[in-house]
Amino acid sequence: MSNENILLDVLEAIRNSKPLTPTIRELMTATGVTSSSTLRYYLIKLETLGWIKRVPRVSRGIILTEKQLTPMDGVSRSDGQD
Repeated sequence: MSNENILLDVLEAIRNSKPLTPTIRELMTATGVTSSSTLRYYLIKLETLGWIKRVPRVSRGIILTEKQLTPMDGVSRSDGQD
């Protein structure tokens, strides 16, 4: 399973259990990513591919899009058998 898939899974799980989206630090802890720069890279990649939207200058400003239901564009939502 790719790091992007792990990040999307974490975002979905947190969205389903909490009213607020997670902070960068919370995402780092949940995904095991140790660098905020690396996590931002994954978020930018997911945003570029249309899987998430980020609200500029807003804490917790990550919005999952409906695209997550249709695998494509280099990030497969499969069960890890890419």
